[in-house]
Amino acid sequence: MGSVAARIAFWNALWLGAALLIAFVAGEAYLRAAWPFASSVRPTDFVPGVGLRLKPDAEVRATNTLDFWTVERTNSLGFLDREPLSVERDASCHVAIVGDSFVEARHVQMSDKVQVRLERMAAERWPDWDVTVAAYGRANTGQVSQLPWWDEWIRHRRPKLVVLFFVWNDYRNNARIPGVGDPASAYARRAQDGSLELVTPGDSTWMPYHSLPLADRLRRLVPVALRPYTASWARSRRLIWRKNLSRALPFRSRPDSVWTGVGGSSSKEEEEATAFALDQWKMRVESGPNPPRLVVLAAHSTMHDDPRNRVTVEVPKALAAERDIPVIDHVRHILDGGGDPRDASFPNDEHWTPQGHQWAAEALLEWMASNPSVCDR
Repeated sequence: MGSVAARIAFWNALWLGAALLIAFVAGEAYLRAAWPFASSVRPTDFVPGVGLRLKPDAEVRATNTLDFWTVERTNSLGFLDREPLSVERDASCHVAIVGDSFVEARHVQMSDKVQVRLERMAAERWPDWDVTVAAYGRANTGQVSQLPWWDEWIRHRRPKLVVLFFVWNDYRNNARIPGVGDPASAYARRAQDGSLELVTPGDSTWMPYHSLPLADRLRRLVPVALRPYTASWARSRRLIWRKNLSRALPFRSRPDSVWTGVGGSSSKEEEEATAFALDQWKMRVESGPNPPRLVVLAAHSTMHDDPRNRVTVEVPKALAAERDIPVIDHVRHILDGGGDPRDASFPNDEHWTPQGHQWAAEALLEWMASNPSVCDR
């Protein structure tokens, strides 16, 4: 009797396992067929004296396999924007937006990006102002690493307004010391004499997985449905759950701590590096005849519902005030308009949705309307 029961249990377990395996394989096959692609592609090259950038006129694919699948081509400078304004053209009001992955914005289509929306709204509101907007964005950079962009690509196009986008990780990136194993985008730093020092990246001491054929083959065996839970996504999953749980259960929300922060701080080294970056940007932008205006947009990263968001607003406000640099508060604009800042980012990614870009463009447009002299009006 016992052997009969054991055989029945064995075959039941076998059939159940087979059914689950078939369901898993069918689901995986469906996802691989239904999704446009399962991996992001960002081809890069290194420009001496400038740093790492996306390759010009290259295809860039971005996905978190949950919220977005975008395919775009970089322009001739290696940025995910339209072709840059010709240096020969003298636009009456050119705006240059500078930042990290929020400005690179590989997560949304071109028509949804802040620079395109700002240019379109400005043309509708002030058709005779000839407002043009260009975006210079590169992931994993801070304002220190972005400084060479001014000399290489931005100043020649004679902008009237230069906007630095700040997010909480910029402070860490500004203070990051380049060295062996660091990405080439972090090769600029403050020298001991207080000047900007350009450091050629050293040879990396570690090998990324995609350079190892066996590791790459094994990685590709990871089911696409599970890839968002691997690598860097695993570190962010807890924060994503908190955000979505607070949306589903409003009584768990903590507006004061979510949007303004309680506690949280940047280190002295990070603040000093960021102050240095602002000093350098101000010196470069405001030198020469008819210099452009320099402003800071404190951008909100709404996936990170923790005290670090306070740093995004409070530190640049304090540092910029000391240097007479205006600060535009992105999240304050959203709240004043009755919006929910959580709608600015994707449910499973900290970067901006089209709505987040729209709010940033509106905030910039409002500032320009209050400061028409920036466009000689």
